Amino acid sequence: MAARGLDPSQSLRTASNMPSIRARLTMLFFSVQKNFLLSRGDNTRLMRRVTEFAGSRIRMPRNIRMERSSAGGVTAARLTNTHVSAKRQRILVYLHGGGYVVGSPMTHRAFAARLGQRAGAGEIWMPDYRLAPEHPFPAAVDDVVNFWRALVKQNPKHEFILAGESAGGGLCVSLCITLRENQEPLPSRMYLLSPWLDLSLNSRTHTSQGKRDPFLNRALLEKHFARFYAGETPREHPLLSPLFADLHGLPPTLVHVGSREVLLDDSRQFADKARKQNVDVTLEIHTGLWHAWPVFQTAPECTVTIRHAGEWLAKANRK
Repeated sequence: MAARGLDPSQSLRTASNMPSIRARLTMLFFSVQKNFLLSRGDNTRLMRRVTEFAGSRIRMPRNIRMERSSAGGVTAARLTNTHVSAKRQRILVYLHGGGYVVGSPMTHRAFAARLGQRAGAGEIWMPDYRLAPEHPFPAAVDDVVNFWRALVKQNPKHEFILAGESAGGGLCVSLCITLRENQEPLPSRMYLLSPWLDLSLNSRTHTSQGKRDPFLNRALLEKHFARFYAGETPREHPLLSPLFADLHGLPPTLVHVGSREVLLDDSRQFADKARKQNVDVTLEIHTGLWHAWPVFQTAPECTVTIRHAGEWLAKANRK
């Protein structure tokens, strides 16, 4: 099944199984949450409290040791993978999502740890980049770029892989664009989960999928996230909305997105554009699933996706 707007030669997979009962129950819960947020005014403080509470309750995997650290003046969580299969010189840098307004390494540590273990990373680093509305664009981009440069300098013999979901996915692409423009080392591979790449919110699915997406819609994205992060910056700025950037030279990239997402076109258009600019990109659209589903670890589909993404990242340095 080819996605609209994609060349048939592009690597594309569409999961065909119907969502599990647990997945459907999760989506029902998120639908209620979405309607609640739309009925209220400024929810920034509430969303941050709820996100931190929920994220801290997700069980961490075994063989993970966490400590606070920093690089490039940016505080971070450093997760050490003590499993015997870990590659001591492979580092996964994970950029958390949250619409540039909520989220932290604590909210995403369990997902990043599981992904890193599947990728065979000896360490998983999660920078605690600054959030809007207190720190609008380009604060988040500046932080992840400074963090990356310092971490690579500190570990010159290590292999680096990169991953992020939602806004973190957008930051991954913005980071790679900045590194490419400055002729600096890029990650060996990049994994994007439900990436938010277009803050103009003008793609077709930003509107057409609003009722199908149990987690987000265009009004929610604009009201609580996009306007706070963008500020006065034009929405088509290539580091704010990297869908509008020149994508040549990016590392091999795997993109996972749910078929019900309002951000579906972000992924489809990115994959189409990147392929035309000779980027090795694989797009996988998962039927019936919601935004960034593996992060929540509430359904069997989450575990399957984490395993697949991690195994793909683990092939980074194989010839």
